[in-house]
Amino acid sequence: MIKNIPLSISGLILGLSGLSILTIPYSNMLSKISLIIATMLLLLIFLKFTIYNKIVLNELKKTVILSVFSTFPMALSIIALNSQNIIGSASTYFWYIAVFIHLLIIVRFTYKLKENLKVENIYASYYIVYVGIAIYSINSNEIGSKLLGKMFFYIAFIMALILLIIISKAYFKKSEQIKSLKPLITIYGAPFSLLLLSYIKCFKIHQTWIVMLLMLLSLSCYIFAIIRLIPLIIKSDFYPSYSAFTFPFVISAITYSNLSITYKKLIPIKYFSLVLAVFLTYFVLYQYIKYLLNLKEN
Repeated sequence: MIKNIPLSISGLILGLSGLSILTIPYSNMLSKISLIIATMLLLLIFLKFTIYNKIVLNELKKTVILSVFSTFPMALSIIALNSQNIIGSASTYFWYIAVFIHLLIIVRFTYKLKENLKVENIYASYYIVYVGIAIYSINSNEIGSKLLGKMFFYIAFIMALILLIIISKAYFKKSEQIKSLKPLITIYGAPFSLLLLSYIKCFKIHQTWIVMLLMLLSLSCYIFAIIRLIPLIIKSDFYPSYSAFTFPFVISAITYSNLSITYKKLIPIKYFSLVLAVFLTYFVLYQYIKYLLNLKEN
């Protein structure tokens, strides 16, 4: 079973680990369950890498899988910090390990991109590689790496704007998409919400125009992701790329939850995004369980 676990499940792990933060004010039990499941799945990926390292390295040769796998170190950083009361100061070391793994992925992905930069090979998952590093800005102050957090934010912000143009043009020009990769379009909902959250958490003084710009981009991309999600979730067969239905909506929900404290008009969006994030994450978890059990039977 471990051998057949898709690396794309790391997106679901990120969604679950994010959900463990999102649901704390509403249900401590759901928060703990989400964290436990995320940790178990993370360990399964680690076991797969340990036991079947050649298979994993071969899978990571594909740029799309490598880009989606950027969610692995992102999830690791969240799980490590959320488990601080259990693993103590080791959580900081795991955070730095997560950063290191993500930087390695960026280097490897960028190198591979030079060999295979064609319109038909460009997907929204590319956001995760370069903009995903903004997740380390969120807790950088707690870790004691303020400068690193700010640097990651600025890099991610510039890359998000560049990729918004490149990826949007690529999707516009594509005549057809591989069916199993269609769910990746919903990742559009993640980058600017993540940037907005990282900006709020990393910087003490907030420039209104930056908050407004990121909020506008975040809400626009979030709505776009929902519009693209609906037909996919209704008509599409299950694919491991369904993990893209989780973390973008969880990240957005966490962002709107934090913003609603200052911007009261976001309170309805806060609750809507919360319910949607919980539903989608556990729906995808259920689909993954069915998928893996079916593989085991066959």
